Amino acid sequence: MTVHSKIHYSPRAFEKVGKKIGYNSLRGFKSTFGLRPQVCAAVWIRIRNAHGAKPDHLLWALLFLKNYTSQDDLSGRVGCCRNTYSKWTWAMIEEIAALYDSVIVWQNRKKGGKFNKWCWITVDGTDFMIQQPTPFSKKWYSHKFKGPGLRYEVAISIMGGNIVHTNGPFPCGSFPDITIFRNHLVDRLQKGEMAEADLGYRGEPRKIRLPCDWQTEVEKGLKTRARSKQETVNKRFKNWGILKQQYRHPLRDHQVVFRAIVVMTQLDIELGASLYKM
Repeated sequence: MTVHSKIHYSPRAFEKVGKKIGYNSLRGFKSTFGLRPQVCAAVWIRIRNAHGAKPDHLLWALLFLKNYTSQDDLSGRVGCCRNTYSKWTWAMIEEIAALYDSVIVWQNRKKGGKFNKWCWITVDGTDFMIQQPTPFSKKWYSHKFKGPGLRYEVAISIMGGNIVHTNGPFPCGSFPDITIFRNHLVDRLQKGEMAEADLGYRGEPRKIRLPCDWQTEVEKGLKTRARSKQETVNKRFKNWGILKQQYRHPLRDHQVVFRAIVVMTQLDIELGASLYKM
């Protein structure tokens, strides 16, 4: 990791750097860059930086991910040429994505204990819009937004509220949720362990607890809250313009973008933006 003075790691330092780009309040910082200053500092200190990057470059990347407007527009906003902006933006996105294995930890599903005697996690698929690949194929079609998309599987620890697993991307049309589950996650569950999921996961009664699988009214309500946590995380992903809008960059880079946002979402959870308690 390149050594920088401590001020470069502090939330206040990121506020100062951010003001050069333009925002009017702490709320404005998050609406501009997608993260609170303290989360920016947490991301920065974890990056194993070998490229001589500065905190400014991290904010350039966040500006791009949050707003997803043209790089000509964004480079003008930060006061550099398009090539320089693109170089540092993608370098930072790749650095953040490289933190995935150290931040998204499967064993963290056990923090806080089991939700019931079967489950530590909820699981769901989330779809993101892309431009229509050529040649045209129905395999990309997502029924959620009636157009081409990529699907990722996401698992959340029910009691701890952490992101503990993702898998993807997959073409939406040819990979329903249950197929993706059988692709990998089913083999990660321990003997006797199950996951809470919606009706899209019918067909694995030994591994999936569906919304209708409840024994008391109390359990029914808790299962609803657990799935709501999952939806909250999926919505947080789409607070980022690059995942909310139609993705316009090469599909080979989509996983890097997604993983970077997963990492930042998890760090945000750890630093106070936690999901509500069960």
